[in-house]
Amino acid sequence: MAKGEGAQASGLGSSASGLGSSAGGLAIRRWQEAMRWRRQMDRELDPLGLTFTRWLVLESTLVSIRQCGDAVSQSRVCECAELDKMTVSQAMRDLAQAGLVDRGPDAWGPGYRVIVTARGSRVAAAGRVRVEAVSQAEGAGEPFEGPPRVAR
Repeated sequence: MAKGEGAQASGLGSSASGLGSSAGGLAIRRWQEAMRWRRQMDRELDPLGLTFTRWLVLESTLVSIRQCGDAVSQSRVCECAELDKMTVSQAMRDLAQAGLVDRGPDAWGPGYRVIVTARGSRVAAAGRVRVEAVSQAEGAGEPFEGPPRVAR
């Protein structure tokens, strides 16, 4: 294979024109755009000691607590953040080690119940400002309103 043929020849090059106009090409371009946005969010949140996933889990925990008025299960956070259990569990462990959440066994069933610490609330708020700034700079047009509400 000649130099430069690799990814370009397969239609998966980094330029938009190399992807073609097929539905598959559009899907790949959207995925690439989403990954660029995600990397930018991670860079913005890094000074706070967060990745976008960790911030989303922290923010979703706050939203869930506001809705319930008490500590919440990690399963509820999964629903609110629309993330899988493994991702939330790993992020929650990292957030607990950083002192941003406290979690303990749920007295009523399997799993953990989680509460956000005062420091966690401050870090989440600072992250929210950064997420909103990036979203608006990217032309999203509307401020980020946080994770969706979960039906009780």
